[in-house]
Amino acid sequence: MRILVTGASGLIGTEFFALAKSAGHEVVALSRDAARAHHWSMDSGIPEQELREVHAVLHLAGENIGNQRWSEAQKQKILESRRRGTRAVAESIASGGRHLRAFVCASAVGFYGDKGAEVLTERSEPGGGFLHETCVEWENAATPAKDAGLRVVHARFGVVLNAHEGMLARLLPLFRWCLGAKIADGRQWISWISTRDVARAVLFIVENSDLHGPVNVCAPFPVTNYEFGSTLAALLKRPCWLTVPGFVIELLFGQMGSELILASQRAVPKRLLDAGFEFETAELRDALRVEIGLRKV
Repeated sequence: MRILVTGASGLIGTEFFALAKSAGHEVVALSRDAARAHHWSMDSGIPEQELREVHAVLHLAGENIGNQRWSEAQKQKILESRRRGTRAVAESIASGGRHLRAFVCASAVGFYGDKGAEVLTERSEPGGGFLHETCVEWENAATPAKDAGLRVVHARFGVVLNAHEGMLARLLPLFRWCLGAKIADGRQWISWISTRDVARAVLFIVENSDLHGPVNVCAPFPVTNYEFGSTLAALLKRPCWLTVPGFVIELLFGQMGSELILASQRAVPKRLLDAGFEFETAELRDALRVEIGLRKV
């Protein structure tokens, strides 16, 4: 299978690229640099010649939501990078890629908003807030491809655990310096997935013609913030006795802190499990052991 990937240099894209190639697929990374051989544009999408003899498109490109505090300008940049880019790709696919077997587009469990301890499947109602609004716009932007009759999947990613990038990479130094802490009351739920399983799940989605629409891409056993911190501290043989009050998070990070750190999403991958996907690391402790080098897959 020949697969085009936007955002191939990101965490998920990098892992998927390596896994899909090892599985025998031809994977082509698209760049927004028009001078490169394989490129795409936020305005015009994917050139028609790039779509010839292609079986699937994986669209992962988008502004990083956690790089800096959310000013109004940054929020607009985050939203537009997803809405505008996805619509351009979807329209180009609808025009020149109707032969594709799949268009898989990134989304996030932030679609559900802050839902406390409610168990969230793909049938759960959306929530509120900027992340929810962004995810709704993001998914709606793929409509042209869906209207053209293609199989469109919205991969709603949870937190990807990686020792070198993202949430875990930021926490590891603090925990190693004995500064591990729970956030607020520690009861907010975290929907997570290991680095290897996120790539395996995306490849499973690409290959499985029965999957379409929203698919939660997260491990089957989400944990609370307290459980996450306690497990990580135990594996590192460090204490986790500090507490960071919620108001401190809001003062430091504003709306970004409220929605990325304090919000609670207890999502489960019902459609993946129903389709027969098997996780290599379904339990948090096992996934963390792999990521911090205490266990090999």
